[in-house]
Amino acid sequence: MQQSNCAQRTLQKTQELLPRQLALLEQFAGIDCGTGTLPGNAKVVELVCQVLEEIGAKVELTECPKTGKHVVARLNAGSKKGKIILNAHLDTVFHPGDTQKHPFHIEGDWAHGLGVADCKGGVVTSLFAALGAKELGLLPDWEIVFLYNADEEIGSPTGRKLFQAESKNTNYAFVFEPARENNGIITFRKGIAEIEVQVQGKEAHSGLKYHEGRSANVELASKVLELYGKNDPVHELYYNIGTMHGGTTTGIIPGFAQAACSVSLKDSQALAVAKDHVASLADHAFLDGCTTTTKLEVLFPPMERTEKNLQAYELVHRAGLEMGCDFPECHSSGSSDACYFSSLGVATVDALGPYMNDIHTPAERMYIPGLLERTQLFMLVLANLQKEA
Repeated sequence: MQQSNCAQRTLQKTQELLPRQLALLEQFAGIDCGTGTLPGNAKVVELVCQVLEEIGAKVELTECPKTGKHVVARLNAGSKKGKIILNAHLDTVFHPGDTQKHPFHIEGDWAHGLGVADCKGGVVTSLFAALGAKELGLLPDWEIVFLYNADEEIGSPTGRKLFQAESKNTNYAFVFEPARENNGIITFRKGIAEIEVQVQGKEAHSGLKYHEGRSANVELASKVLELYGKNDPVHELYYNIGTMHGGTTTGIIPGFAQAACSVSLKDSQALAVAKDHVASLADHAFLDGCTTTTKLEVLFPPMERTEKNLQAYELVHRAGLEMGCDFPECHSSGSSDACYFSSLGVATVDALGPYMNDIHTPAERMYIPGLLERTQLFMLVLANLQKEA
């Protein structure tokens, strides 16, 4: 496939910007910014804001005491032509001191570093795609919102409030999580829910009054086995029993026990089935005298394959064809903030960041040609939106 003239211009601009992107990534990867690491979050936000100011965006910071600062920056605020959101997250899963143990370095085509792909590579891709488009005169006269939140790795409990506020009147949400195999563009993802099961039994001396006790541990064991038995291939529901706790000592019949579980959610129907499964655990007891309470909380809603998401995919797909790449549509069993935007009715696509490997591990690395490719791709998306404006 032959590249268009605009594709050739954006490729040249992307190659020009690549050294700056890698330099910024090296700075990012040297900062401990796991969720809730406030000093690291502040440093990352400062670096991001420097590029946003160069683009000409008006920056607003929302500070949350436990997670740090969220960044919302705008170009063309209030434009009647249209509105788009560019989203990536600023936090990682790592802990203070980890970046010193695993410093940023480049080996061949791969940049190694903690969070370098998830999601610092996506932040850098979105920033420099917009900067490059501006320098080429390709930015659309739409409202462009850069939304970088600080708590995605724990389900965006505070970031989701911003998603809801900014999703109003938004045409497209472009999410820059790292690309998957075959560099596909994600149009649907599974959601995830967390489940808590609590059992109240009755304490008693395990020797003297064994039969007067009601073991919460035994009752909990029956509940988690029951839940595990409800795994449902039809709805792609699979329950993971994460942790179990109960009892105080072997000399006492346990009076209380609890388990924390999770389940992935294919769609809204799967969510309804899961709610029924979890609620039913409280309807009966394996041991008379034990009571069970349950709670199901959606961490990320399912991102379903909607017509709107397919429209957003076609916009990205066409841009890919201009640069000679046929990016396939794909899905992911994992969750991301794209789930929120899609559930709010915004046409959403994900995996616009560079290709990744071994994320959430010390061996995390990002494919450098993918950074160049994805930056050019989104420059072309912006250029095509300019044509629509």
